[in-house]
Amino acid sequence: MSLLISWWRRHFGSLTWQEVVDTASNPSDIASAVQRQVRFKADNGPDAWSTGKETWDRGYGDCEDIAATIGDLCREKGWESWTQVFGLKGMFVGHAVAMGRWNGKLWLANGSSHTTVDSMEEAQRCVAWQMGWSDVRKVTTTTMDTLGIVAQNRSN
Repeated sequence: MSLLISWWRRHFGSLTWQEVVDTASNPSDIASAVQRQVRFKADNGPDAWSTGKETWDRGYGDCEDIAATIGDLCREKGWESWTQVFGLKGMFVGHAVAMGRWNGKLWLANGSSHTTVDSMEEAQRCVAWQMGWSDVRKVTTTTMDTLGIVAQNRSN
């Protein structure tokens, strides 16, 4: 069943989780909907991972919550998606993004952007640039599942 939702509401309004699932035609649509619905807010205290639906309903989350929200919505559509965590060797700093494959292309998205990349190395450079990390050689990456458990390694 296809919902008839105005263009204005889809692009500037607030949609329900199910409306996003019903109307999104690509991962960029989902990333845009999450950007409008979920605001960034760092965890107070220990880092606690939430499911995408929990974050959506709450209306805020940190980077891994936002990545999980994008990923969970994509997987609900049947699209390949995972959470990728990038960090700096020797430092306790990191950033999580949603990644996936769409029409044969690798993409990444966070709460403010969606882009296609040619490889995991390009994804590392992109995240390093977004985070202001100057030495991309020190950037590490780990694939996580929705609740922050290390998942299998992904290759290009």
